[in-house]
Amino acid sequence: MTHIFASAAAGVLRRAGVPTRSGSAHKTGAAVLRGSLEEGSFEHRFWRTYQKGETDRLHQAAVDLARIRRHELRAHRRQARASAIGSAPPSMLPPQLSQSATAIFKLLCELGRLCKGEIYPTYDWFIEKTGFARATVARAIAQLRDAGFLLIQRRCKRLERDGPGPRFEQTSNAYRLEWPAGLDRWLNGQRTPCPLPDDELVRLQAEENDHRRMQQRRIQNKPSEEFALLDTLARMARTIEERESQKDTQPLKSESDSLTFKGNWPGRPMNST
Repeated sequence: MTHIFASAAAGVLRRAGVPTRSGSAHKTGAAVLRGSLEEGSFEHRFWRTYQKGETDRLHQAAVDLARIRRHELRAHRRQARASAIGSAPPSMLPPQLSQSATAIFKLLCELGRLCKGEIYPTYDWFIEKTGFARATVARAIAQLRDAGFLLIQRRCKRLERDGPGPRFEQTSNAYRLEWPAGLDRWLNGQRTPCPLPDDELVRLQAEENDHRRMQQRRIQNKPSEEFALLDTLARMARTIEERESQKDTQPLKSESDSLTFKGNWPGRPMNST
C-alpha cells in the first residue's frame, strides 16, 4: 500500500516539474520516451540525400494515393446506398491519408530537398507553418508512417547538469522519406483516369474539326499551287531565252579592221588589189 501511494505521489511531482527518482536502475531525472537515441549518434546512418525531383514525385504519389482512397470509398458508399444494405468498407484499400497528412508531407519533402535529407522539425514548427492543432499534426505524421512514406526515429539530447549520472531530455524526431512497398500496385493497377470537363471536351472537338478542315483545304488547293509554280518556272525560262537571243554575236569593228593588217604592224595596210 505504501508503494502505491509513493508511486502516485512521484507521478504528481513529476508532472509538476519536480525532479524525482523513478526507481529504475538508470536514474536520469527526465522523461525520455522509449526507443529514443541520443542526438548526433545515428543521424549519419539514418538520413540520406534525395535525387533531383525525387521529393516532388514522393509528394505527388502521396496526393494520388489519398485521391484514390477517397474515390474508392465514394464508390463503395454509392454501391451500398444502391443495394440498401449497409456493409463495411472493403479491406483492400489504399492507406488512409488525410488532407492534413499530405500538407505535412509537402513540408517534409521541401525540407528534404533544401536540407539535403536532414529532416528534424518540431511539432511547434509544423503548427506555425500550417496552423493545425498538435493532435492533427501527430495524427498526420502517424498516417504517413503507417502508409510507409516516413521513417521516424525519436531522439534525446544530453544535458549538462550537476550530480552523478547523465541527464537527457526529449528533442525533435528525425525523419526519413521513403517509397512505400506496393505503391505501384495502387498507382498503376487501380488508378482510373479522371474524366475531362465538358467544356474541355468541346474545346478539343473544335480543335480537331479545325485541323480536319485545314487538311482538306490544303489537299484541294494543292493542284492550283503546283500549276502556279510551273507557270512561274516557264515564265522564267522564257525570260532567260529572250535575254540570250538579244546578245550581239557579230565581231567588233576593231576586230574586222585588224583583219586588213598583216605582219608588218604598225605598218601601212596592204593593198587589197
